[in-house]
Amino acid sequence: MPASRSAVFMQAGLDRRKLSAVLLTQADTHSATQSFAMIRLGNQLRLTGREVERFTRITGIEPVGVKSLDDLDDYIGRCKDYYQGASQEARFLRWLLDEERSRCLCAA
Repeated sequence: MPASRSAVFMQAGLDRRKLSAVLLTQADTHSATQSFAMIRLGNQLRLTGREVERFTRITGIEPVGVKSLDDLDDYIGRCKDYYQGASQEARFLRWLLDEERSRCLCAA
């Protein structure tokens, strides 16, 4: 991590673990070759292992107990609350969570 970016995180008192996913490259987080296969029947859903891994990598928080669309929305809401703030990194992370939710629902 460049010293300047590290210094900004340290000055702001932010936990480096919280924002580690933000530092991933866009090519890594938005690869067009990645496929999603969430299983959905009505309001019930099942995240695949790959999707669980992806959400965990983005947020650092594993989506445990997500069995419905409401559960997924609650999980994303908790993650957004955890990463609150007006910084560019926090806004990017919240946007990325919305994108991942959309990708999962489009694939189902």
